[in-house]
Amino acid sequence: MLTQYEMQMYVEQQEKASFTEQANKRAQCKRLTSFIRLADYLIVHTMHTLAVNSISMLLSYLVTHSKCNYIPDAMHPRQLEPEEEQQLPALFITELIMEHSGLYFTPNSNHYFLGVGEIINRIQETTLSVKNLVSDDYFDDFTKPRINDKTEERSIGDGPSLASIFEDDKHLNGIITNINDALENAFEVASKYAETFETFRHYFRDNENLDVASVGQDEHVTYADVTFFAEALAEYKRQENETYAIVENMPVGMLLVDATQLKKEKSTDCDSALIPLL
Repeated sequence: MLTQYEMQMYVEQQEKASFTEQANKRAQCKRLTSFIRLADYLIVHTMHTLAVNSISMLLSYLVTHSKCNYIPDAMHPRQLEPEEEQQLPALFITELIMEHSGLYFTPNSNHYFLGVGEIINRIQETTLSVKNLVSDDYFDDFTKPRINDKTEERSIGDGPSLASIFEDDKHLNGIITNINDALENAFEVASKYAETFETFRHYFRDNENLDVASVGQDEHVTYADVTFFAEALAEYKRQENETYAIVENMPVGMLLVDATQLKKEKSTDCDSALIPLL
């Protein structure tokens, strides 16, 4: 508790302070400034710990949900055994798109890298929003005391920099790298599942390239050739049955692969190829 005399040292006086009073005021202000700086270090340490723990929890959550004991086969869906079933639900949804050039996901891994990176930045920005007390104007009477109509310079700078600590923290940077690796591994597993759709893509390409008019002009195939059309009908029927068997929402690790639109387009493709032959 400051005495009345000590309190008067922080109030701007009309008369010039003596050298003893000036030295005493500087000493007291220096002690208070050191205490404020100590509080800043405690606050920065707490904010840094909160940020690291939050990002670590994100990594733990991703790793826990990324376990995949079984990669399903789109061509041969079956009832999974208990040890093959996922114990936890998928975290993210991605749609499987089929085109002539190949199969791809949307949103893809790059989109999720950006999204998770934005989450990490928001966590850091939240902790960085807590400003240092040393540089706060409210404490200028102690950190930059006014003595004999002259403002003293702050002797300890602006305090610790949490942004620099984040940048130099190898442990934190390692956690962020592991998060990106977990996402990359999740899409690698999903890509293996997507590879089982290659047969459907070949069906899709062949049906698109089928020229019904050229079939009628082929000298080896006539409309009286029952065998050819019987085989064609059987083929498209098989494609149709396999298409109907596609699981529209398949959990694969931390990703839920949405093949609803692909299944719909493939079903339409089978019908479009079948109708001209009737």
